[in-house]
Amino acid sequence: MHGDIANIMASMDVIDVVQQQSVAAARNDLLARIASGEIDTEHKRKKLLDRYGEELEH
Repeated sequence: MHGDIANIMASMDVIDVVQQQSVAAARNDLLARIASGEIDTEHKRKKLLDRYGEELEH
């Protein structure tokens, strides 16, 4: 029983790390696109953020 709980907790930690990495990658991508001028309107920014949100939900 204790081993199962430890495995579940370890899996949860891995999921948290992967999610944090995904959020960081999305943030870096957004900042790079803004810096390059690709995201030059509020509409484009919102559309990209919505796409990131959909990807992070999966």
